[in-house]
Amino acid sequence: MRLALILCALLPCTAFADDTTRVKQLEYLDYAAVTADMLTTHIAVHNLGMEEGNPLLGKHPADGLIVASGVARYAIGYIVAHGNATPRTKRIVLTVMDCVELGVVGSNVSTITHHGVTEPVAIGIGITIPLAVDFWP
Repeated sequence: MRLALILCALLPCTAFADDTTRVKQLEYLDYAAVTADMLTTHIAVHNLGMEEGNPLLGKHPADGLIVASGVARYAIGYIVAHGNATPRTKRIVLTVMDCVELGVVGSNVSTITHHGVTEPVAIGIGITIPLAVDFWP
């Protein structure tokens, strides 16, 4: 949970930088969120014996599959950040990607934290951060 909150705290920093710096910050935040997702997935599946919720990975993905999916998401983030789109489009796409990734990390952390709790309180927290200032020209 702390990791997800720390990553969320970094998002507003992007609003005070120039376009190039904001795109880089969002790109690096995406890499950090993907890494956190891979780590929390590994912990949940391999250390706690839980099942993965992503149907593309299967219920008990091997570490190689977890890493391969992370590498694919790193590549997508890199392509978006270094593509030919306008800086504004890059910021919007990367912000959406970051919020989705952070929501997944929050869900993983919530599930891990509530492992062994008999009642279904392990509902993942979806992290949404209003970054309207980032979408303005």
